[in-house]
Amino acid sequence: SMAAEEGASQARQLQLKKTLRTTLVPVTVGEYKGQRMCVLDLLFSKYVPQDSRQELLELYRAGTLLIEDMISTITGLLEEAESQQEKRETQKRAGRRKERQDPGGDL
Repeated sequence: SMAAEEGASQARQLQLKKTLRTTLVPVTVGEYKGQRMCVLDLLFSKYVPQDSRQELLELYRAGTLLIEDMISTITGLLEEAESQQEKRETQKRAGRRKERQDPGGDL
């Protein structure tokens, strides 16, 4: 029956959400470095763009994306964001060093 199917589908959604909540990922970079975060929190962190989040959730709900694959995708996004951040900070520091070395025309 329709109702039974709907119930099963809801139970499945709850189970999926529970898995996202209870599966912990050790984070090695970024602001959560050294912590264990649940997949759900990482998914809704600043490291995962909204369109990626929607896509991951849809694939996961549809059963085409395993939790392990979701974790490796999120971890990849996190590491990518952090390396971009480090690059920017290195460039900023390099820029500041240059300014210090060149006092300009006040000699």
